[in-house]
Formats: sequence, structure tokens, C-alpha cells
Amino acid sequence: MSVAYTDCNPCKGSPSTIDLLSLERENISLGSSDDSDVIQKQGDEAVNHYLESKTVCRDLVKQLFERYASEWEDATSLYSSISERIKHEAYKKIIHLGDDIVSVILERLLEKPDYWFDALTSITGQDPIPEEYYGDLGRMISCWMVWGRENGYI
Repeated sequence: MSVAYTDCNPCKGSPSTIDLLSLERENISLGSSDDSDVIQKQGDEAVNHYLESKTVCRDLVKQLFERYASEWEDATSLYSSISERIKHEAYKKIIHLGDDIVSVILERLLEKPDYWFDALTSITGQDPIPEEYYGDLGRMISCWMVWGRENGYI
């Protein structure tokens, strides 16, 4: 089984790949318990690196979100039209952050309610808000919170 991941740190260069199957093959062919321990340690180190890179990625994505969200809010806070607000370049940049940003947007909805619904729908392909709740910010947020819990984002 191969597990591929990309470091989110732009300074680290190209994507890395961990080939767990080759580690297993080495373990089988080497056979000794000492060699098996070495292979196990290498596998553990690879998994730890993967988990650390996901943390770096999450932190980087959250920082980008904060920057773009602040830019979007500052530039569009006086707009009366939601459709004009969501056309702003910073809002589009947030959408391009993809699935990694969904939990951050859901957190922001609770802390500082704003119109993140189109971004969430664009990213997830879902719209858990019934039509009769449109315009009721509290209910719209509640629908997304339920969806977020059901889908593991909260």
C-alpha cells in the first residue's frame, strides 16, 4: 500500500511518497527481529512525519483563511448585495483552499457569523439548508453545524 502526501510548507519542495509496501517487503525478506524493529521504526517515523505535515498544512491553511477572510470582510462589509460580496477575489481564494478549510469556516461561523454558505456549498458540493430557512442566519448556521458534525468536520 502506498501513501502519498504533499508537505504544505512551500519551502520544502516537491511532494514526497511513503511506500509502506516496500517496507513490508523488506521486513519479510530480512526476517530477523532486529531488522524488523528497524523497519517498524522507519514506518513509525514516516507516519509521524505525515501527521506532522498535516498539522503544518492545517496551520498554513488557517493562516491563509484568516488573511483572505479579513481582506474579504474589509473590502465588502458595506456591500448590500450578498451576490456582490461573494464575487470578491478573496472569497474565491478561500474556496480554492478546498476541503481543508471547511472546519475552519465552520468555526468562523460560530465565532463571527457571516455569509460563508456559498463557500461551503462550493467546496463540499452540499447544501444542508432547507429553502424555508434561507434568510435566517441562525438557522442556516445551525444546519451547517449539524452537517459538519455528521461529516466529521466538527
